[in-house]
Amino acid sequence: MTDVDATAEPPTPDDDSSKDTLWTRFVGLVTGNLPFVVSLAGAFAYFVVLRGQTSLYSKFGLEPEDVGSSCAETLGRAAAGLITLLVVVGICVALTARWRKKPGGSSLAGVSREKEYLGRVVAVLLVALGVCAVWLPVSYQLEANRVRDGEPVRPAGLTTLQRVLKNPLGIRVEPVRVTWIGETKPANDFEDDPVMYLGRADGTAAFFDPCTKSTVRVPDGDIVMTRKQHEEDAHCRTGPER
Repeated sequence: MTDVDATAEPPTPDDDSSKDTLWTRFVGLVTGNLPFVVSLAGAFAYFVVLRGQTSLYSKFGLEPEDVGSSCAETLGRAAAGLITLLVVVGICVALTARWRKKPGGSSLAGVSREKEYLGRVVAVLLVALGVCAVWLPVSYQLEANRVRDGEPVRPAGLTTLQRVLKNPLGIRVEPVRVTWIGETKPANDFEDDPVMYLGRADGTAAFFDPCTKSTVRVPDGDIVMTRKQHEEDAHCRTGPER
């Protein structure tokens, strides 16, 4: 016979088993309701893009619709951003899974490797969207401050990662010179100083004047906009007061 220590503590539930149970439930929820999860991710992406746009244009007393950013354009940006995130996240998760590959397929009991991979992609994608929901408003508020100083905001294109991070939505705000057509009596005299062109909608063009620090809206049929080659910033030449 062997002696049994009566003072030994009873076995406690394994924390890893508890975590695996929660993760198994999440994977099952994702794979069992995939259309709903995709719709939820799409709606979240639309909210993130709209919040980013609003953070920029609200600095000038405007809404995205006031400068031509329609619901369809916002949806297009959200779809492009979501697809880009999905591709990046999918590649990262696949590389991570390959690096941590265990023999015997999935590490979860009763869950296939494909379902576990899909669950990880969705989880990381939602986290990435949450980060974007915080980062985009901050980034575009900083870009709005640059516009107020007369500096342009242009799509990054195939340039540095820093420019992509600053303007991931590809918004364009550039300095232009505005002249009135014919004998139109201007409500605002733009003189010789360039102004920042924000956009147009419903026959009205919106500008920000860095000299007077004011937003100007005029009928776009009464003006002509030109931009000098190599002109980068809109600096006042006639002083801060006109």
